[in-house]
Amino acid sequence: MKNRTRHFVSFILLLSILMQGCEKNNFKLKTIDPDTQPSELSRALLIENAINHPGQAPQSMGLMDLQITNSQKTALITSDNFLFLPFVYSSNNKIAGVYLQIEGADNYWEIPFEPQNLGQSTAEVLSIGIPANVVDGEFFIDYHLFDGGGNTGNTRVLATTVELPQDYCADGPPFPKVEGADGVYNQSFAFGEERGFISIEFNTFSIPDRLDVRYNNEWIRSTGELLSGSAPPIKECKNVVPGDGFLGQRNVFNIYYDPAVSKKVDVYVSGCLDGGTAWEFEVKECPREKAILGIHSNVPPSNFPLEAVVIGEVLGFTGSGTLGHSWVSLTKNGQTTFYGLWPDDHPSTVDNGNGSDIRTNLENGFGTLARFYPLDESQEKQLESLLSRNLNWSYQYTCAGFSQDIFNILTPETIDGAEQITGFGTTYTPRRISEAIRALEQQNPTSNFRPQGVGEDSSSCSFCF
Repeated sequence: MKNRTRHFVSFILLLSILMQGCEKNNFKLKTIDPDTQPSELSRALLIENAINHPGQAPQSMGLMDLQITNSQKTALITSDNFLFLPFVYSSNNKIAGVYLQIEGADNYWEIPFEPQNLGQSTAEVLSIGIPANVVDGEFFIDYHLFDGGGNTGNTRVLATTVELPQDYCADGPPFPKVEGADGVYNQSFAFGEERGFISIEFNTFSIPDRLDVRYNNEWIRSTGELLSGSAPPIKECKNVVPGDGFLGQRNVFNIYYDPAVSKKVDVYVSGCLDGGTAWEFEVKECPREKAILGIHSNVPPSNFPLEAVVIGEVLGFTGSGTLGHSWVSLTKNGQTTFYGLWPDDHPSTVDNGNGSDIRTNLENGFGTLARFYPLDESQEKQLESLLSRNLNWSYQYTCAGFSQDIFNILTPETIDGAEQITGFGTTYTPRRISEAIRALEQQNPTSNFRPQGVGEDSSSCSFCF
């Protein structure tokens, strides 16, 4: 089943232009109450490439070849946002679009679209803009498919609740735990005037669901690949496949919030359809500055051959610098400190005998490949304990093994720096760290966590003598 989404960048531009025009004319839009003004609400919706008609939508005929086979029953949305309406239908070339009407309204919408994957079950997600002047309340959306001959299919209903965005960090109530099931849900949060990190803990349990976070009109976090201007995808639970972002897991998103950039964070959950799914998430705290852990590597993946009979051919301490280095960093209160595991007989170190080979600030920047993670106070204390251990560099436990262990212990992610060397066994290499960092960064970049004012170290080499 192929997911099909509708872009809504033009909606955002339209809203921006509308609001700018209102500010210039010192005019405030009248509020719309969904409970008592269904007609006004319907006309105010923003639906791309759609036509608003007066009167009632053509009645449903319930024709079998125009059937919506699966859909979302309820939705939660905040105003000044987009309601995503997902449904599944059996695709055929007769389908011309969707008729959509808010119950009680004196107008309706004609939304054309071209069916995809003819003869197959296909998912469609409609994007419906809810203006900022819509207040909290409830309304019902009736919709059904139509063809070019005026025939219509079965009617589906989406019960929608609108909630006003609430600032939970300005003497507001405690953060709620948000729970839900199938369909696309949105909850928006405002976090006051302080900047810093917020954390969103989520659990999608055993039946997979997808989470996406939008901030300052950009998708910034996801359990799958980051979206680029489109609605979150939806799938039937039976059709979920690896790589589409629908996961069954407990995890946390860390997000940097700056009120000068935007005061609203939107969390979207796409619960897979018709599989009895459940999910929950919770914002854990108001914004505050946190220490940032970094893991770094300065050697590209696949930089030297894996297989060698003699270890010297692989670790070959030639001084060329091609074998590179892996290390970790901690940035706190604007100060970055580097920690790496270096052997005693390296020209850059002082032999400290039986002392720990964890060295401080032998590196002078971040690696070519890097990943960052904010730490809470308990994780900071745990890092202090890990750095106080007496560890010794060896061919079996290198800088890469040290960096991997620090990151894996302190974060919910896993980085594997192990390599099997013929005739030698297992060791840990910076290039494997690079491969793991690159894979994680491609899925969920952490560049917005990267501390400012720190350069790049591309030459450190704890393997080179």
